[in-house]
Amino acid sequence: MKIRACAKCNSKNIRMAGLGEGTIFGLTSWDMVCEDCGYKGMPIVFDSQEDYEAFLKELKEKQESD
Repeated sequence: MKIRACAKCNSKNIRMAGLGEGTIFGLTSWDMVCEDCGYKGMPIVFDSQEDYEAFLKELKEKQESD
């Protein structure tokens, strides 16, 4: 199962955009909206929950080392 996450805040709380966000399917360049940060764009796609969790762990370790 594919896991989609926001490219800005990494949240999985994303949904397909609609007319309220100015999306007309097939005519706009983005089609996902993050419910947490409002990012509009393509999500990061992971092959599994484990891949998503590994990504978050690596991101946290990198932030702690900076």
